[in-house]
Amino acid sequence: RKRGRRGWKEGSARLIDRKRMKALYLILLLLCSVCSTRSELVWSNISQSNPLASASNFISVALKFNQTIVGDDTKADINFVLSGFNNAVASSTVQLLPISSVSATFPFSEYPTYEVGNFQNSSLFFSLPWNASLLSDTVYGFSFEIKNPYLNRDASSIFLSFPGEPGGEPVLVNSFLSEIFGVPGGSAPMRIVIPLFTAANASQTNVMAGGPNSIVVRIRSNVLLPQSSNFTLSGLYGLLQEDGQSFVILSDENSLENVSKWNATAALVTVICKVSIPADTVFTFSVKGMNSYAQQNSQDLKISASLAAGRYPVVIPRTSMAKSGLSLYGIPSGANPLKIVVPFFLNVSAFNRIYMAESFFSIILNVSSYVDILDASTFLLSGVKNVTNVSSVRIEPADGEWIQTEPSSLTATGIIQFSPAALLYANRFYLMSLNVSVLDLFNTSLAHMQLSAALADASGAYIGQISPFSILAIDFYVAESSEQSISSASQNVSSCVVCRDKPENSYWEDSCQCQWLCKHGYWATYNKSMSTLYDSVNCTLASEVSSDLLVLGVGWGWISCPVGGS
Repeated sequence: RKRGRRGWKEGSARLIDRKRMKALYLILLLLCSVCSTRSELVWSNISQSNPLASASNFISVALKFNQTIVGDDTKADINFVLSGFNNAVASSTVQLLPISSVSATFPFSEYPTYEVGNFQNSSLFFSLPWNASLLSDTVYGFSFEIKNPYLNRDASSIFLSFPGEPGGEPVLVNSFLSEIFGVPGGSAPMRIVIPLFTAANASQTNVMAGGPNSIVVRIRSNVLLPQSSNFTLSGLYGLLQEDGQSFVILSDENSLENVSKWNATAALVTVICKVSIPADTVFTFSVKGMNSYAQQNSQDLKISASLAAGRYPVVIPRTSMAKSGLSLYGIPSGANPLKIVVPFFLNVSAFNRIYMAESFFSIILNVSSYVDILDASTFLLSGVKNVTNVSSVRIEPADGEWIQTEPSSLTATGIIQFSPAALLYANRFYLMSLNVSVLDLFNTSLAHMQLSAALADASGAYIGQISPFSILAIDFYVAESSEQSISSASQNVSSCVVCRDKPENSYWEDSCQCQWLCKHGYWATYNKSMSTLYDSVNCTLASEVSSDLLVLGVGWGWISCPVGGS
């Protein structure tokens, strides 16, 4: 019996141990089951709306879990944390907003007290109300606004964590990558770019004082410039408004408003975008005005931009504009913006050849200009008495062939108008021969002529004016008869009149000197009182003429060329 009682006790102990082991196994199995069903983030996406420095930026978040997340009997909220928004600027309390790109909105709208989150230490803290739930396999989303820092930086890694969930570890949220605002990968959170002009230069279309001018601006930026952005061009000293109100604006594909906002005191103009301008694209626009009438050096222009990119101002700071340095209308660096010159004739002199038998003579002008004169420009010669017709006009460069000009005309007021048939370069002399008919040879004077010019561009549009230049001219007359050379030591020469009208401020006093070039290369001089005209004069041969002598007279019955005596 003793052995039987002892055996029963041992068997009972073994049975109890087996029951304990089974209970422990069931507890462990239950715990493992609970562990395997803990909620996990199975899909996520995060993106931003704006990568521009200092811009308003909306962060959009989409989340999907494998298990339904619900509150418990303790009525404690489930807390979430999104971290990694380094350097972002936001108020301590941010509003959480619904987004339309997901299947369900994070349950904030049903619980108004939970429509805000706290932003601190570069992280967003938000909560799911204890009596709300997130269903499994459902995408929930929301967005919130931050202000981007003013710096260039790559995208951040954003993590989601559940501090209220036992054993929860931060999980990486997948970033959505696409190009926005012309920034590759600009949709990734905290990818920030400081907008700037990568190229900016300015030139002008006209250097002439008082003429119409267009300031041509070419810019390129590293980001997209949104519609309704504006550009401010400053430093426009010397540019006047044509209509007195605003400048006319011309742009690529009509991309800007046609008129501008003008600040005369600060000499700056603001233009507004009608469309978006892509990044890394050269964009051209021009400000059309009129040059001032005073000469000045080129101005240093600057351009800035204010971008339409949310409620926070986003600007491209003032950028100095490069200058082309190209010549324009013969003026070195004349294409530099708002370099203005007053055009003028460097020199104009004149003499004439008279053909008695045909009752016409040639007016010979020797002209040099400070600026290029294009073929569509118009010369105006005034002060010639008794001219009845202009038969032809020819222009000869100093080193070229004669050019027949476009048809000339004679106005009712006695002004001869003619245009060159080719470009006349600055700082070069040109001989202009105008064959005209007159009523009275001996009452036709060149002593009070003036030459001016209305300057035009290649299209014929007016660009400026050369003021009248008073011409110092010498009148002389030759009576044509049978050809006769001066061959002896003395020879009567008749019908020659020199300085019939004394020019003002001339070096002549009571007498004039007359020179003839004879066929055999001799010349003769005489002095004669201006009070005596049309008398026979005794001329004495002198030394041989040099090849570069400027001949202003003719021999007996023979017309000389203006230069060289040939």
